[in-house]
Amino acid sequence: MKFDDKTIKDILLKENYVTEGDVKNAEDFAKTHHVSFIEYLLQENLITKDLLGQAIAESFEVPYADLNSTPLTPEQIQKIPEDIAKKYRAVIFSEEKDKIVIATDTPDDKNLLPGADETFCWKVAKRCLFAYGRHQC
Repeated sequence: MKFDDKTIKDILLKENYVTEGDVKNAEDFAKTHHVSFIEYLLQENLITKDLLGQAIAESFEVPYADLNSTPLTPEQIQKIPEDIAKKYRAVIFSEEKDKIVIATDTPDDKNLLPGADETFCWKVAKRCLFAYGRHQC
């Protein structure tokens, strides 16, 4: 999911990841150097990519799935057919005997993997940002 700079600024400010001063400096730098607001924050080590993911997940009120710390196995990647995984930008993040957790960058998509319960014969317990929301069977 792509977010514009305004949305990212609002999320980072609301969740107290950056200050108004950081935002002002980032906006000024972005304008004069023709880079994105985010690039400045990353370059200045004010945030990390993981912190950005965490902030976005919090804005959706879902957990953050850190795919850097918990890499996916080939088996997890292959459980969802490639065309469906690409369409819904989703992977199986974790699974137990009777439930799975789907990671996606579109946790607000109400149509995320329709029929997943029937397809995988598991209860979809959560969706996460590279994130999650609950799905009831």
